[in-house]
Amino acid sequence: MRTYNQMKTVKDKVKYLLISTPHLRDDDNKLIATIYFNEIGKTKLELMTALEFLQYFANGKLPSMESIRRVRCILQASHPELRGTLYEAKQTEGKEVSQKINTEL
Repeated sequence: MRTYNQMKTVKDKVKYLLISTPHLRDDDNKLIATIYFNEIGKTKLELMTALEFLQYFANGKLPSMESIRRVRCILQASHPELRGTLYEAKQTEGKEVSQKINTEL
């Protein structure tokens, strides 16, 4: 299997992390932070100011948070083995909220 740095697409990187780091499956913030950490690199990130990080992000040098979240969602929908421990509970809760909204309207 290729390493993280050998992967080109956000989909491949997210899938790699969901397989290799199961605790990221239930937490988009941790998943996004891990991808940004890997994209920038530990040494450079440690030396970077907050303003430099924001400029790096604003200039499109990092994948968007939304694309990472969407890819994670698509992968987990089609690959049950990549789902976290909270996946089923979130799905049930979402259905319950949807039904409640529909009955109140």
